[in-house]
Amino acid sequence: QRSLAEITELIHTALLVHRGIVNLNELQSSDGPLKDMQFGNKIAILSGDFLLANACNGLALLQNTKVVELIASALMDLVQGVYHENSTSAKENHITKDIGISTWKKQAFLSHGALLAKSCQAAMELAKHDADVQDVAFRYGKHMAMSHKINSDLQPFIKEKTSDSVAFNLNSAPVVLHQEFLGRDLWIKQIGE
Repeated sequence: QRSLAEITELIHTALLVHRGIVNLNELQSSDGPLKDMQFGNKIAILSGDFLLANACNGLALLQNTKVVELIASALMDLVQGVYHENSTSAKENHITKDIGISTWKKQAFLSHGALLAKSCQAAMELAKHDADVQDVAFRYGKHMAMSHKINSDLQPFIKEKTSDSVAFNLNSAPVVLHQEFLGRDLWIKQIGE
């Protein structure tokens, strides 16, 4: 189980490293030379891939195909979540028709919750617990990840206004919940004010 925790952390770190890639099309002159940014992107890709390769090697050493399947499906969910985030990032601060709590939950699970939920389930599989205990572990991991995501979405609203305060986006949990509470039309009117 400790090895699985280390593998999960490697995958999470690899994902964070890959997310550090800079979109060169949005580069400004104040960001630094283009050549340095290109080099940084290459290093980020290589470093993230190296961490993922080590995680895959560690998974193979566990010699449990169900655990490998669970973690592989978590990786698939993460990729889908990041793809969805990137496809909507251009419009993240624009009002879209698909904003809703069910959409937020799905997106949060794919991009943040799947790895923790399926890792908790895999830990119970390694400990040879039955399907009921594995399901409870899955739900525990899912809810822990969702709680963390909600907390990070809340930060722009509860932190004191400082120079390093983070702007919120219209797809964050507090905004989505507020929209569902008010109703879409009143919410759009309120945003316009």
